[in-house]
Amino acid sequence: MYILGAYMFIFIFYVYKHSSSRKKALKKAFRFLLIFAVGIVVMWGLSGIFFSRVGDSAVSSAIGYIGGPLAALNHLLQHSEIIDSAYFGQNTFNAVYQVLSGLEMLSFKPASVYLPYSGNFIFKTNVYSMYGRYFSDFGVLGCIILTSIFGCFYGFIYGVICRIRKEKIAHRLILIYAACMYGLLMSFFEDTFYRTLPNTIYILLFVLAVDYLLFSGGHRLSLSWNRNH
Repeated sequence: MYILGAYMFIFIFYVYKHSSSRKKALKKAFRFLLIFAVGIVVMWGLSGIFFSRVGDSAVSSAIGYIGGPLAALNHLLQHSEIIDSAYFGQNTFNAVYQVLSGLEMLSFKPASVYLPYSGNFIFKTNVYSMYGRYFSDFGVLGCIILTSIFGCFYGFIYGVICRIRKEKIAHRLILIYAACMYGLLMSFFEDTFYRTLPNTIYILLFVLAVDYLLFSGGHRLSLSWNRNH
């Protein structure tokens, strides 16, 4: 999903940037997203045929998978005691606490990375949409603040990429943005922007290191090799 999201963003961005008509570019991007969405639904439907319970259809399995997070969030809003946040950002910043626990910097054991299951609808799930973790930790106000930070992050970097003139900086910002697209794609179903923050940092460092070796450091090494031979 990380790779798929990255490729999708890079494709849409360059179609939009290099098209003579922005209107046509937006139509192409929308068509691509629509095909992508239909493909995902078809794959979920096919998986439903092979892995659904007896009596469940592929369509009901796909609908349950897509709509499950919202149904679970609705159940959470009515029964907020399901998730009791014992400390600051227990569910939202879980990955950060897991890293600190691994470094033995915590005096308590972090909560499970998985939320409790809700099974009062067709599809049993422990995914409460991106808002579930925010609501359980910080309430309605926290949902507003955290999603605003989320939106500003993606909106600000995209705006910088579109306006920046230095090609090298823009190139690296595009790689960073593309690597973060997984969090944006998954926001329909689950929060990964905050919950997998350490993992995202590792991926960004890896992407930038590979970019440096292939296009910057690697290029200089190649020139040095050619001069010496």
